Amino acid sequence: MTIIVRFVSIKEGESPTAEPEICIDEKFLGFIQIQSSTGEGLTEAILSELEKLKIPVGDMRGQGYDNGSNMKGKHQGVQKRILDLNLRAFYIPCSAHTLNLVVNDAAMSCRDAATFFSIVQKIYVFLSGSTVRWNVLKKHIGRLTLKPLSDTRWSSRIDAIRPFRFQVGEIFDALSEISRENSHTAMAQSDAESLSKELNNFKFLCLIVLWYNILNRINFVTYFYFGEVCYLPDVIDILESTTNYLKNYRSDKGFEDLLEEAKDLSLEMEIDPVFPPFVRQTKKKVMKHRMIRFVILQKNVKLSAFTAFWMYVLILLMRDLGKLSTTASTSSFFIIYKNLKMYQGKQLWSTV
Repeated sequence: MTIIVRFVSIKEGESPTAEPEICIDEKFLGFIQIQSSTGEGLTEAILSELEKLKIPVGDMRGQGYDNGSNMKGKHQGVQKRILDLNLRAFYIPCSAHTLNLVVNDAAMSCRDAATFFSIVQKIYVFLSGSTVRWNVLKKHIGRLTLKPLSDTRWSSRIDAIRPFRFQVGEIFDALSEISRENSHTAMAQSDAESLSKELNNFKFLCLIVLWYNILNRINFVTYFYFGEVCYLPDVIDILESTTNYLKNYRSDKGFEDLLEEAKDLSLEMEIDPVFPPFVRQTKKKVMKHRMIRFVILQKNVKLSAFTAFWMYVLILLMRDLGKLSTTASTSSFFIIYKNLKMYQGKQLWSTV
């Protein structure tokens, strides 16, 4: 496990009348071996290392970890055990890590999402698996190239989807050419034809627009998190803004806007902007010796592919927003930090 500390240092001015410089620094202290991954074991390892480094736990004013239950647990986690020792060591979840989990979990939250990303990855693997096929792709696309997915980096998903959002027609043309050209193996032709049929689907185009819009929005949030200066109230504001954006986008108007964007792609693909009927099999119910079947049309497609996904993301974002808001409310310093910008040097130090 790694230990990193962030601390405040005060540097006196060059002259007696000069204002002192207040600096916030972050230092990597090293790796420590872990004998137990429980909250108790990790806490003991952290406290032991801090004691060796002669860093008083009583001086701690915050703690932040990933989203493992052994770290963030509110009853037996590391943050709760250290908070019991020092009530001022407020826990702040790692927002960047939280977003990574939110997006990756949402990608696997429903069958439509999992199927969509599986197709995106299959197309990349197929085209990149042969220099000849990759050259066919390069002949058709000029700006963006295909990217693979990653299980640990959510940003790989926006990188993988962006070419589909803006060049889905060109990707389809590349697959169609491979399926027609006899210079490719029969297996390659068959795979290309199968993958091109997956693209030639209005529902798939809707999912391209859906995922690109949300990932593009979250991508902005992530860049903000990794900025050199990042204040807790600003993090709360941008999370609230993103949450409100998702709430509004989940409305009927948001869904209609999504359909309009997908229709533009359907014109490029020269397909009808209509959802194919989907038949859901239910348990056998005999009624006059007939099977009851339910045909799911556009409204139900919205519920399965659109609403379910947004609800999953919203629940996770609102949960972590609540954690950050609770942390901020425990100290008025975080609330009024913008007003403190008017102070300098000793004036600022005297207000803390």
